[in-house]
Amino acid sequence: MRKNSVTRFYGRWIGLLALWAGLSACMQEASFVRETPSGGVIGFPYTKEIETVSSLGRNEALTLMERKCPTGYQILKEGTLPRVNEKVDRKWRGTVNTVYDGGVDELLWGIQFSCK
Repeated sequence: MRKNSVTRFYGRWIGLLALWAGLSACMQEASFVRETPSGGVIGFPYTKEIETVSSLGRNEALTLMERKCPTGYQILKEGTLPRVNEKVDRKWRGTVNTVYDGGVDELLWGIQFSCK
């Protein structure tokens, strides 16, 4: 009896860990805002400017650029991208708003690059 309950206990934990690992893999910090055949713009969210240099989002952006440009890439420009709140945009057409649910200012950092 005891061996069976220990096996069930560890089986549940392994299942939960596998689920957590799978969900974590699906979360993505960086993504293409605009993609062209020879480069594009990749964006990732941040709340403090210091995060733009050392965040997981930047690391993912660099990885995406390396995949897109296996022979190398050149960063052309970096900076804050405007984010449009869809609820506001429906009413005001193009109004830029960076305050989202919870009152936290979440900004979008963009990296424009071209392949070499």
